[in-house]
Amino acid sequence: MARFTGKVAIVTGAGSGIGRATAELLAAEEGAVTVADIRADAAAEVAASITAAGGTARSQVVDVADPSAVAGLIAETVSAYGGWTSCTTTRRRWTSPAPIRTSSRWTWPPGTGPWP
Repeated sequence: MARFTGKVAIVTGAGSGIGRATAELLAAEEGAVTVADIRADAAAEVAASITAAGGTARSQVVDVADPSAVAGLIAETVSAYGGWTSCTTTRRRWTSPAPIRTSSRWTWPPGTGPWP
């Protein structure tokens, strides 16, 4: 079954564990995936594995605690794939007591949101 044909997913924490499994599943269902992780070697290995299996994937290093890095992740995914439709964030562990950022309304630069 190809449930994600034509869809683009950003998966953070995709260098291992649940994030990796999520990226692999989305790619197996014909989705294009940005494999994002703070560890460059892990992200590259997962993207290469997906590509070798016939999927579409690219890797990108990102620290999800850095808003400008997340903005760059979105911008580069849009540049590579023409847009994005979903984002899955997984983290291996909490490494700092950083506050969770909340917003009553998400705002995206024109043409970069997960919807048309």
